[in-house]
Amino acid sequence: MTYIGIDITGLGSGVFEDVQHFAMRQAVTIRYGVETKNRLVMKMIDVIEDGRVEWDKEQTEIAASFMTIRRTATASGNAMTFVADRTAETGHADSFWAIAHAIDNEPLNYGNQRKSR
Repeated sequence: MTYIGIDITGLGSGVFEDVQHFAMRQAVTIRYGVETKNRLVMKMIDVIEDGRVEWDKEQTEIAASFMTIRRTATASGNAMTFVADRTAETGHADSFWAIAHAIDNEPLNYGNQRKSR
């Protein structure tokens, strides 16, 4: 285990504190905001389009969760963000956000990484 991304807005702050006790170096906070949501969604688009993630076809809630994400203007109208309506099948796009948290550690430009010297 090298990375655990945890949403610390709301109840997640308590989860983060608990996880720090056994994975201090691997636990990383994720603070939700417009920039965070944009980064997570863009990263997932990159991963999906490149075919770098897969799941069993029987897990239909995962695809449904991905499909509930939609782009909209913020309440102020000053920025675009991504939201999901809550449904009985997908929650609040729970599978999408959980997978996005796990993949968030990978750089956005995965295919164009600079080689270390």
